[in-house]
Amino acid sequence: MLDLPIPLAVVCHDAGAANIILSWVESGVQFSPETAETTRIFALGPAKRLLDNFDIGTIRRCASLEEAMEGTQALLAGTGWATSLELRALALAKRMGIRAVAVIDHWTNYRERFCIEEWHVDPEEIWVTDSYAKTIAERVFPDALIVLQVNRYLARAVERIKAIPMEVHVPPRVLYLLEPIRAVWAEGKEAGEFDALDYFLAHLNELSLGLVAEIRLRPHPSDPPGKYARWLARQETPQVLLDSSPSVESSIAWADVVVGCQTMAMVVALQAGKRVISSMPPWAPTCALPHDGIEKMAGRGAVG
Repeated sequence: MLDLPIPLAVVCHDAGAANIILSWVESGVQFSPETAETTRIFALGPAKRLLDNFDIGTIRRCASLEEAMEGTQALLAGTGWATSLELRALALAKRMGIRAVAVIDHWTNYRERFCIEEWHVDPEEIWVTDSYAKTIAERVFPDALIVLQVNRYLARAVERIKAIPMEVHVPPRVLYLLEPIRAVWAEGKEAGEFDALDYFLAHLNELSLGLVAEIRLRPHPSDPPGKYARWLARQETPQVLLDSSPSVESSIAWADVVVGCQTMAMVVALQAGKRVISSMPPWAPTCALPHDGIEKMAGRGAVG
């Protein structure tokens, strides 16, 4: 259950923090039904589409940030760095003089998450969900209170994956977890996400997989429909298909090997016991996932 003053406002946009926050809210509702009467949620973008994935009862879903924040005593917000929504909420909470908690769900762009467009906020309290993130946050924000919380989303996702009957397939199945990386790296020819995808296919035979039965590409929750249609159309490998599984958990359960750049879902796959590989090419920044057990294609001596 969330140890925060009530009424509580929850504000999120990106999928990563939303999954973690909504898992906490779900747990709070299950522990105490009164939580539903004292919590308001305002979600946009991928986070809004995730609301129905959680059993959050009759929690009030607000139509605006102002509605969610009115009369609240605390704010729990994500830190998506592709939107200013959560920063606007954090700034409003500071003006209201209420407790404001920012949730960091990853291991990159910590300072950038609090400075977007014309919005800049110095966070006073940050919640993270593992020791790696806590170490980074304490270094970047020495004056903020950094609190380590249980990642209920990760635990639930791993539990769901392991509940699905799994077997080792020969030849193996590969799941590629897509994520938006708009930056063009030093020697890259296009946005990083496509650069990494091309690098993965070009060096697939270096992963000691032998023949591959099928490669499924799972779009990120923030990807618009049809984003990869042109890329898929020019591929000559017939076993590369777009994943249509109902959930990322079912996609991971289907696979023998999981590949991606540095998305949180790779950590879920690792915890579920899958072989996980980062496809970041040698000319890209190092994969930001600090977890032991994630293999790096760039470290195999391959060249672009």
